[in-house]
Amino acid sequence: MLRMQLGARLHLELDRSGLFGRDTLLALTDKASPPIQSVADLLYHPRPPMDLLWAIKDFSKNCKEDSTSDVAPEVALAIYYASIAAALTRCGERITTLSNDELHAGFNWLVKQTWLPSRMRHLVTRAMLHLRLGRHLWRKP
Repeated sequence: MLRMQLGARLHLELDRSGLFGRDTLLALTDKASPPIQSVADLLYHPRPPMDLLWAIKDFSKNCKEDSTSDVAPEVALAIYYASIAAALTRCGERITTLSNDELHAGFNWLVKQTWLPSRMRHLVTRAMLHLRLGRHLWRKP
């Protein structure tokens, strides 16, 4: 289920959320270099746009909390933590108010999931290393 969600067209997923207008979403995804087509493209992008990371984080959090969502709660939670990890490791930005201890607990839960793709496990492991090394330079939201 996670692989299916990672392959989903990003602008379609975020368009459902109403967080951005369709034109804004397409502009953000198309102007990225390389262009961002899917959720995975965003999470693994070398320089992901912060607006999109915020949006996918909020979208996945809403999916996790919405019992009528077609996204499984554990999949939504995986994307939630992966978006935070991408912001921390690729942009040096913090897009959550969770404490370092709370983040570490969430990241730790995620890397223990047997269904997690190795690429996402690597991303989250890098974020855990940043937390352990005490990277204090992240700007808080």
